[in-house]
Amino acid sequence: MAVLQLIHDMLWDNILIFLLVGTGLFFTLKFKFVQLRYFLKGFKILLNNGNDATDSSVSSWQSFWIASAARIGTGNIVGVAMAIMLGGPGAVFWMWLLAALNMPIALVESTLAQIYQRKVDGQLKGGPAFYIQHGLGQKWLGQLFSIMLILSFGLTFISVQANAISTALQTQFALNASSIALGLALLVCVILCTNLHGMARITTLITPVMASLYLAVAIFIMLSHPAAMLNVIQQIFETAFHFEQAVAGGVAYGVTQAMMQGAQKGLFSNEAGMGSAANIAGSVDMRGRNPIEQGFIQMSGVVLDTFVICTATAAIVLLGYDFSQPMELTGIEIMQLTMHQHFGDIGHLMMTFAVCFFGFSTILGNYIYAENNLAFLSTQKKYLLALKVAILVMICAGAVLELNTVWMLAFITLGVMTFINLVAILRLSPKVVQYLKQYERDNKKQPTPVSEAVGETETMPQDVKTCS
Repeated sequence: MAVLQLIHDMLWDNILIFLLVGTGLFFTLKFKFVQLRYFLKGFKILLNNGNDATDSSVSSWQSFWIASAARIGTGNIVGVAMAIMLGGPGAVFWMWLLAALNMPIALVESTLAQIYQRKVDGQLKGGPAFYIQHGLGQKWLGQLFSIMLILSFGLTFISVQANAISTALQTQFALNASSIALGLALLVCVILCTNLHGMARITTLITPVMASLYLAVAIFIMLSHPAAMLNVIQQIFETAFHFEQAVAGGVAYGVTQAMMQGAQKGLFSNEAGMGSAANIAGSVDMRGRNPIEQGFIQMSGVVLDTFVICTATAAIVLLGYDFSQPMELTGIEIMQLTMHQHFGDIGHLMMTFAVCFFGFSTILGNYIYAENNLAFLSTQKKYLLALKVAILVMICAGAVLELNTVWMLAFITLGVMTFINLVAILRLSPKVVQYLKQYERDNKKQPTPVSEAVGETETMPQDVKTCS
């Protein structure tokens, strides 16, 4: 365990967090603050062109909510709560800042997923593995990325979501962990028997409804405490910028704690740079539209995840949690106590359902990512069946076991795939610049032929090649 901890700390504390921040700053300058110029552009595209599904692809609307389902998991609830407990209210500011820096990363990786998408068994597929092979010519590196994603998102993180669901249900209803494991595995098994379109329909039903309800609860709490909300905003900025110790609720927080907790939880929450959301972005048929539009859509996903959902969680915690409670509480326990403070006994129940639905939708989103990467490695049905069985086993294990060692391994594999993806998108980013320039020329009614905008070797994605 000590060796795993050392590898984890070296990857995340000494390499990746600085590489992610540096990449975000580089793309922010390279794309001339695209996250400010096109902050809400993706939402507008969704409203105008979101229903573009075909038999071989998902729609832009479905891709947005599948990616959001994977992002808006229990981490947006318990992860944010723990960030505030460990780093103070100032952690929220650094979460916002990192999300703003990471928005161009989400744009680049999702646009590249469109540029280098391929048809596999008649279905559009894309993502880091595909643009690493077809953009960089490094098939082995794409295969390594796919393996790392399957191990982290496809197996371990699914077990972590199952663990969160099980913990919430045991705490609320005193249910037996084995019964929860069996019931959750059976429910997921039924859904895994459907195809991608079936899972997409389920995800686009659950996620927006739950996100809207959760946001409505947070808004109600904020409107119920207008004076306290102003104090919360003041706390966030004071504890983010004061380099001396800042005291909140009798607990001292340093600016370094706030920065590290906010940055790490923010990066894990919005997933920009990991290459995960790009897997579903590459499954959309843009029908001749500029692939940069899919990048805008996934940028908007970061807005929803961090600036909306994570901020809602932060408001719920900072307006209701008793900071004199023991620090040994888990994130789920913190949120349940906070909701009890706001709504009484029904608050516990509300948080339990939120954790269960968000965790369940994340399981589906993570499975879709894993299946996409398995298709890159092999299209043989026996491997797909093996993946589904392995996921059901991990759900059962996650629901009944402590997962500290497995969790550590997950973050190591996640770190490897993030490093691979960041190197790839840095090398391929000039291609995205060309598509952005094309988009901006078209918007100024000064269209330039696509061949001039994107070069002689690439075409717009309606000319999709089949992956051999």
